[in-house]
Amino acid sequence: MNDKLDLLAEKIEKVVQRLEAMTVENRSLKQQNKSLTGELNQLRKDFDVLKLSAADQSENARTKLTSILHRLDQLESVSE
Repeated sequence: MNDKLDLLAEKIEKVVQRLEAMTVENRSLKQQNKSLTGELNQLRKDFDVLKLSAADQSENARTKLTSILHRLDQLESVSE
């Protein structure tokens, strides 16, 4: 009977040790998750800024092309 209690106590000790290790790992993973979430949010903000910048550049190019085409139309009208 004593052997069974010792074996049970051993198993319980192993479970407690695993639980403690998992608790430490869980804390670490939560911190890592928090850090990565912050990094992801910053990357999303940076992406939005870059996307707006690209849209502005496209709009500027479109405006310049429209202006050039308008000038070409004027030149064609003058030459006719």
